[in-house]
Amino acid sequence: MDETTLVLPEAAAGEGSAERLDGSVWPYFLRMLLSLALVVAAIYGVFRILKRTGGKADEADPFIRVLAATRIGQGRWLHVVALGEKAWLVGSTDSQVSLVAAVEDKELVDAMVLRSAQSPVAPRTDFSSLLQSMLKRTPRGRAAGTGEVPGTDYLARQRERLRKNRDR
Repeated sequence: MDETTLVLPEAAAGEGSAERLDGSVWPYFLRMLLSLALVVAAIYGVFRILKRTGGKADEADPFIRVLAATRIGQGRWLHVVALGEKAWLVGSTDSQVSLVAAVEDKELVDAMVLRSAQSPVAPRTDFSSLLQSMLKRTPRGRAAGTGEVPGTDYLARQRERLRKNRDR
């Protein structure tokens, strides 16, 4: 058989092949959308399961308080921990916690309790609320939570300087 006499399917279809090609794309497109929907549903399901089994964040105990903390090296901290009227100086690393000394000075403990009660405590937030606060939409060029455009003072000063130079 001679190769020049073979009839190829693309050549036999002629102009109708474009219509057939458009018609055959839809099943692939629908299958892709269905697969995407299944993946999104699976991610949502895993998220819900993790949310249920994760439990609640540890609540701060009102009886045990960390009155002060300071970093003394990489991964090493000193904490003053109070339980009721007593306080202890505790050293902590990534792998252990050890008692350094008991704080016997009652006036010092009272001053530290007073100072820790007056200092603002940052609210403990979970990952989802932190992520939502970071993704919160703000008007372009405006600082979050304020009605001012950041750097407005600087821009106003530069504009004024340029006007003065131009008027000279």
